[in-house]
Amino acid sequence: MPQRILVLEDDPDVCNSIKATLGRSGYQVDYAYHAKEAWRVLHRTKPDLLILDITLPEVNGWEFARRIRSDTEIANLPIVVITSSTGMTLRWAGRVYGVSAFVDKPIKRYELDAAVQKALGVPPSE
Repeated sequence: MPQRILVLEDDPDVCNSIKATLGRSGYQVDYAYHAKEAWRVLHRTKPDLLILDITLPEVNGWEFARRIRSDTEIANLPIVVITSSTGMTLRWAGRVYGVSAFVDKPIKRYELDAAVQKALGVPPSE
């Protein structure tokens, strides 16, 4: 059974690109454009990984990550953050919220694949 990944990204074009990349890599991909929708999907599908955009319209991605870490059902869910931001503050917040990996926008397929493999504990493919 393929591993399941939830993508929370408010930009449909970016979301579709991520879905296509992960689908080609053999993952089952669910997606949400909004945090409320993502929260429902998280609890319904119990994904193996969350790919989280930090800049969301109704709730900051860090707040969403905080909610995950405080929910005992999903607190250990690996998170890969996608962002166009850089800097030490971003990396510090990632440590606070237990982020497994970061992927910078614009997203490159090999970087996304490597981040997902790292977060899921899958040895890198050659």
